[in-house]
Amino acid sequence: MNRIETSTVIREMQAGDIESAMKLKDAENWNQTEADWRHLLMHNPQLCLVADVEGEVVGTVTAAKFENELAWIGMMLVAQKMRGRGLSKALLGEILRRLDGCAVVKLDATPKGLPIYERLGFIMERTIHRLEATAPVLARTMRHGAVPELALPGDLEDLVALDRRIYGVGRGTLIQFCLDSARGHCWLVRDAGSIRGFVLGRPGSRNQYIGPLEAESLDIAKDLLAFASQPNVPSRYVIDVPTDRIDLMEWLISGGFSLKRTLYRMHYRKSLLIGDETRQYAIAGPEFG
Repeated sequence: MNRIETSTVIREMQAGDIESAMKLKDAENWNQTEADWRHLLMHNPQLCLVADVEGEVVGTVTAAKFENELAWIGMMLVAQKMRGRGLSKALLGEILRRLDGCAVVKLDATPKGLPIYERLGFIMERTIHRLEATAPVLARTMRHGAVPELALPGDLEDLVALDRRIYGVGRGTLIQFCLDSARGHCWLVRDAGSIRGFVLGRPGSRNQYIGPLEAESLDIAKDLLAFASQPNVPSRYVIDVPTDRIDLMEWLISGGFSLKRTLYRMHYRKSLLIGDETRQYAIAGPEFG
């Protein structure tokens, strides 16, 4: 345990802490659900931490670890009343200590968090734009030729294999989570018997989240998004797109999406080349990478 003051303890999160963590998340108007917290806690129990002050959870941080090659830090939250007391630094210091030995450590920072991470040694890589829409209209024109089809549990093995080739590490538990929690919003394009691209999603507390989106071409990516965002379903959608995907962002905006904020992708001290960023069109979320 890492003590900040006599009354403050950094400890591992327990299932009973999720209600308090949700309150911290809601105070920032973030989109995560209890299911997201439970997924992170189930698969990374030693990498989900809270700051506890006399029994009250006043801060959180998590990390999703993939094959000891890549870890993604997320859910960095501190209660407004406790800011300026070094809790962010303490939480991040402890999570980084626990990630010692992992080849690459990254995160997607909000503008508020950016200076904190820079002071701790994180280095900027790229920017990501968040876009939102209500009932977007994205034409299903079949640019690629193969019609997207719903991704089903039986497709898990093939989806994981393609994700490993494009993303660089195995994320089977995350892909399974998306398939289980967002039926009807997960699509793939299959051509000549092989999957050429897929888009997954998750329900959020405020918006239906779209991502990750990986495809062998921009045309396939557009076809997948046209099916993943359904105008006949009363829902708000949110997607996080790397800012170098200018063509994709312009197309999304033309279909009713609007730019909401910028995230800053950063790595800790060193960054090894993992995956093929040219085929990554949208991330899985700031908490998952």
